[in-house]
Amino acid sequence: MKRRIFFFLLLVTCLPIFSQNIDGVYKCKEFSDKIVISGNKLYLLTKVSEHSPMWFETDTLANCTIERIDKNLLLLNSDDSKLYDTWYVDQSKENRSDDSIRVNFIFPYDWGDLEIHAYVSGYNKMICNKNGEKTLMMPKCDKYVYPIKEFDFSIRPTEYFAIHRLGNSYARLYIDLLELNSLKRLKVEEGVNRIDINIPAIDNWFFARYHVIDEFAYIKGNKIHWKGFVYKKE
Repeated sequence: MKRRIFFFLLLVTCLPIFSQNIDGVYKCKEFSDKIVISGNKLYLLTKVSEHSPMWFETDTLANCTIERIDKNLLLLNSDDSKLYDTWYVDQSKENRSDDSIRVNFIFPYDWGDLEIHAYVSGYNKMICNKNGEKTLMMPKCDKYVYPIKEFDFSIRPTEYFAIHRLGNSYARLYIDLLELNSLKRLKVEEGVNRIDINIPAIDNWFFARYHVIDEFAYIKGNKIHWKGFVYKKE
């Protein structure tokens, strides 16, 4: 009987925490930014101006999932499902005589230069995709590994142009295979001399959006406190 009473009181205590509806639009007084909450998703939106730099042409600075910790705390993480669910690798054999592996990086980003690094044991190859160049050639054999059986890579902007919040940047600084592939290197299939790495989520705004990892937002009444700013519900 006591156990039933305990669980009943626990349910009554916790029910208001998780039944409170926080869906809605919250505006920041200092900026034109606003937070939109719908279900377990939080979006940080900004006003797009014709005078803004080109990387401000997106109105969505953050796309996060929400975990309700308690009545006042929200745990936020960037929703990267599109990134992880849509990237894929094709390996094939081209009819050419040179003893190398052609690695093509395929993604929509075309605003500026990106550093693309490929790592194979002690071998490091880097290109900047000027004029849309996103291909590098790796030798099939080197003095460390014969033949090459695996490699990894990283992609980053050549300059950190994604500046928001009076000079503060919360953008993603790079993306690499270890993040995409659960800390595993990419296996090179036997006889392959061409690898196409498709990452459609890397668009022109990918490195400008906020990269949110285990951040807390505080909510009380009709206000949300996040990153030092207050957003009031409309």
